[in-house]
Amino acid sequence: MWNLKAPKIQKSLVNRSSSGQGKPEAKQLLDGEELLINAIEKVNWGEDALQFEICHCGIVGCQPGGWVSLRRVGTHIVVTPAFTKIAEASPGWETLEFSPPKYLLKKGALWINQETYTNTLCSVAPFPTFETVSELTGWEAAKLFQLEAPNRLLGKQNQSPTLPSDIILASSDGSFLQQVPELTRCLDRLTNSLHPVTLHPVTAQDSLITFYVDMAGLPEWQALSYNGSHYSLVLGPGYLIR
Repeated sequence: MWNLKAPKIQKSLVNRSSSGQGKPEAKQLLDGEELLINAIEKVNWGEDALQFEICHCGIVGCQPGGWVSLRRVGTHIVVTPAFTKIAEASPGWETLEFSPPKYLLKKGALWINQETYTNTLCSVAPFPTFETVSELTGWEAAKLFQLEAPNRLLGKQNQSPTLPSDIILASSDGSFLQQVPELTRCLDRLTNSLHPVTLHPVTAQDSLITFYVDMAGLPEWQALSYNGSHYSLVLGPGYLIR
């Protein structure tokens, strides 16, 4: 996950000559230099799944990809892939037609605090009010955890998150043979839950566990936390799913 730090609006000319619309001006939303929405006026506001990357013709759904959903977690809004849209899509189309913007695939979900969302984003675009945004469910949190796993080791977006057997070689602290089943139990519990979850910042009482994965480059995966009584899954940067 990553935090929205420097939101700004810029105007850009869009070439729609091929559809007879000339070169109208469009408002775009950026975070620093990262383009988040390429035509604010054309987004299908009011729906659960929103296309943030619109075809140059200005028609939602004309080009594949660029789909997101907004979810509320405590005092934050999280911009996630459109997981429900992907799950409901016809086989073979889900990862193409409804794939998220590349910035979500690269950085994970976008994390926005309530003040910035309400006072900044809602004032420049027809985002839904904070209170009306649907809460993040356990299933969606499991999908976020899957999204952040290195090298897609928990499977593709259209698959249920599953940890392959024998892919964990060791852990940074304690016995990975004991910890991996705990990770699997936490993941299964979330995957099968449609109830809202909360995300809590890591505290000094939380011991973060890094796994060493049997994949190219032997990636490190900080995936689990233990506070002396129970385990939690970890989302970056420094949040626990509970």
